[in-house]
This record gives sequence, structure tokens and C-alpha cells, in this order.
Amino acid sequence: MKRISLLCALGICAIFAAGCSSKTKENETESLQKITDASTQEYDYTLSDVEEFESDGVKYEQGKAEKLQFIYPVTEDVTDANALVGTYNTSVYSNWPNIDETDTSYMISSFVTWPDLYDNQNVESIEYTVYNSTCYFVDDSADLKTCSNKKKFSSQSMKLTAADNKKFKIFMVVELPTSKDAWNGYKQQGKVENKAKKDVLENALIKAQVLYTDGTEQTDYYKIKMQGSMTSIDIYKVN
Repeated sequence: MKRISLLCALGICAIFAAGCSSKTKENETESLQKITDASTQEYDYTLSDVEEFESDGVKYEQGKAEKLQFIYPVTEDVTDANALVGTYNTSVYSNWPNIDETDTSYMISSFVTWPDLYDNQNVESIEYTVYNSTCYFVDDSADLKTCSNKKKFSSQSMKLTAADNKKFKIFMVVELPTSKDAWNGYKQQGKVENKAKKDVLENALIKAQVLYTDGTEQTDYYKIKMQGSMTSIDIYKVN
């Protein structure tokens, strides 16, 4: 009788253990599905509460998110940027703030290296202006932490002369909702963050005002197509 009772008890334990194992697998599967869903979720990276205004004949948009505020010039976008200038290697350096479970959003600021599109062309100066996006040009001596240490950003033109002996790079900023993934510091997965950065760059219309040493001037417009690996960009010239 005792042996029968023991066997019954062992049987119940085995069933219970199997149920726990099954439940654990279900929980793991559910957690994995949530992570997968989060990685494929589409977020709206555009700013809200956008106001338009004009200053010195230039139109601007002023928008904000939960933490980020940005003012940038706007102009009509183009659809005929189909003349490929080239594919260039690039590097993206990013800065993240410290966030915890009480935060509902966070900002990512990044530098993107920019190629010399006018090398060996007797250029006296180049001035870059970015329209329609939350990014702008700085020179290669700019510090990412210093550029990032604010919540109100205002787009600016950047001019360098041949005598400056410096290179251009792009500073950009984007705000994303936090995740519930404590192991990842409550940040979104890398593919979600990269998608946001890609959108910022590809929304931009870049104006280049070039002054040559013989006094002639030229104005060019460019669009960017970021490669999925974030290690190269296609630059197209607007015809």
C-alpha cells in the first residue's frame, strides 16, 4: 500500500514538473515574441506640436517630443535625387543617457562622418545647410557629449574654408520610447534605434554652397540613402 502511495505521489510530482516545464517554455516563448514584436514595431520619429514660422525669408519648423525640442529650416522636398554621386564608407558614433524604469523616453545623439565631395576642385569654402530633419553639420573637432548636453536644438549652417583644414560631420538627434527590457538598459533594440537614425538622415535635404578660388559659386542639393549596416551611405545629387 505504501509502495502504491509512493508511486502515486511520484506520478503527481512528475505531472506537476512537466506542467511547470511546459509553463516555463510558454513564458519563454511569450517573452521572445514580445521582444520580436518590439524589434519590428514602427515608431513615429517625427516631432509633435509642430509650429511653422518665417525668419529672414526662411521657413522653419519648431517641434518637440517628450524631451527633445528642435528648430530646423524647411523647404519643399525633392523626388528627382536619382544621380548617384557615390557610395562612401561612414562611421556612426552615438551617445545614450542613463535611463531607468521610470523613464518613458530617451534621446540618442550621434555623429555621422561625411565624405569630401569637392576634393581637389580648387574650393575656397563650402557651407552646408540641412533642411527638413533633426540634424545639422558640425566640424570634426566638435565633441559629441558637448553637442548632446541639451534638450533644445536649433539647426545651423556650417561653413569651412580651405584654410580651416577641417572636415565636416553630421550631428543628429532622435527620441524613442523606452522598452521594458531591463537587461538592455530599458533601451530599444539596436535595429529599432538604427531605423530611427536612418529615417533622420534620409529625411534630410542637404544644401551645399560652394565658393571656388576663381570667385565662381555653385549650389548643389543632396539626399542620403543609408545602408542597412550603418557603415556606408549612398549620396544622390538633385538634378
